[in-house]
Amino acid sequence: MCHDFGEQSGDDVVSMRVGDGDTIDIEGVTLICLYTPGHTDDSYCFLWGDKMFAGGTLFIFGTGRTDFQNGDAGDQYN
Repeated sequence: MCHDFGEQSGDDVVSMRVGDGDTIDIEGVTLICLYTPGHTDDSYCFLWGDKMFAGGTLFIFGTGRTDFQNGDAGDQYN
C-alpha cells in the first residue's frame, strides 16, 4: 500500500512526499498537488483536469473542521 504525504507532514512512514505544485502520474493520469493548509497543517487537494479531490478540506456548502491536527481557520480561508 502506498502512503503519500505532504512535505509538511511529520509522519515518517511514507513512500512518497509531495509539495505544492508537484505532480503524481499514475498509469496516464496526472494529479497536481495543491498545498491547502487549514483543515490540518499538512492538507493537500489534488487537481485532475477540471476535477478536484479535496478530502476533508472542502464540502458542499462548507469546509472541514479546523479544531484538530494543527488546523487553522485563517489558513483554510486563504
